[in-house]
Amino acid sequence: MNRGHAHLATPLARQGGLIRLDRLTNPFGPSPLVARSVTAALDATTPSDGGSDDLFAQVISAVASHAGTSPDRVVLANGTDALIDALLLWRRDLGPFVTFSPTDAAFAARARQHRVERLEWPRVPGNFGIDLAREPAGSRGSTALVMSPNDPTGNPLDPTHLVRLARTCELVLIDERHAAYAGRNAAALASEFDNVVLLSTLSTWAGLDAFPLAYATGPARIIAGLRMFCPPTGVAASTLAAAAATFGDLPAVLGSVRRLRLERARLWRTLRKSNLLSLPYPSSANFILARVERGTAAEIAAALRERGILVHVPSDPSLGRDHFRITVGPPESTVALGAALAEIAGQTA
Repeated sequence: MNRGHAHLATPLARQGGLIRLDRLTNPFGPSPLVARSVTAALDATTPSDGGSDDLFAQVISAVASHAGTSPDRVVLANGTDALIDALLLWRRDLGPFVTFSPTDAAFAARARQHRVERLEWPRVPGNFGIDLAREPAGSRGSTALVMSPNDPTGNPLDPTHLVRLARTCELVLIDERHAAYAGRNAAALASEFDNVVLLSTLSTWAGLDAFPLAYATGPARIIAGLRMFCPPTGVAASTLAAAAATFGDLPAVLGSVRRLRLERARLWRTLRKSNLLSLPYPSSANFILARVERGTAAEIAAALRERGILVHVPSDPSLGRDHFRITVGPPESTVALGAALAEIAGQTA
């Protein structure tokens, strides 16, 4: 490893004495170039600046290059919530929004906040694919919001499902905030449609949870609509500086992503060995969904917390009371989790 990137070997999964397997940001943290870039940006700007035009254009170009598109097909925002809000505000009078449960609860929360009609399209139990046989009434003319890989289930969007959605709905937003861990994304297929836009963020795979730049790429007409609600002044100079530093050090950041992809397989094998759990679900994300065979997810999560490990118990009712999500951490986190599960199993035998 390059000596200048040595800090990437020091994971952030353990905080305050706890092993944080409930958070979704890259535990190896951001590029070491981020801190100095942010400091320089703060020294050069005032709190009201929102970032210089040059820095904003630099990040737009970097995102376009990374995504294999042109700058006029990119919009930036201060986090994924801001981009989803922009979509809701732009299209709330044009038709309903369709979400696919179980998924990130923020979709439903943002729709309620903006008083937007939302249709819920259940996923297939077991594999969590989209049930194409149960097209909801009124979905034509609607806007679909779908995660790939999905949170909390970890499965990617099937290409045939994307084609069906693009032909059924007026606009499709694919939230790919976890796609870096999948090794592939929907960009090539999405480019064949004029109504599909991709969303991503540096807060997850690049470790920039403190500077949550989000971006969307897609057809110029859709990007123009989103830009009406995502002005350049909405992104802080510090966030732009952090993003520019990240794209300038991309090989090191993607190296930590690859390490987590390898550790995901080891985590899956660790969970498979526990007789507290059924066979873990396959995952293309930086987390794995597990189903509890003995007790409830809340009980197992509480027992793990007593042993210094935090996991996430989704609130989606379609998952019942027996599922929890474990984020992939560094190897020592996997070892600690395996030991804790074995101890809990021994005490509940």
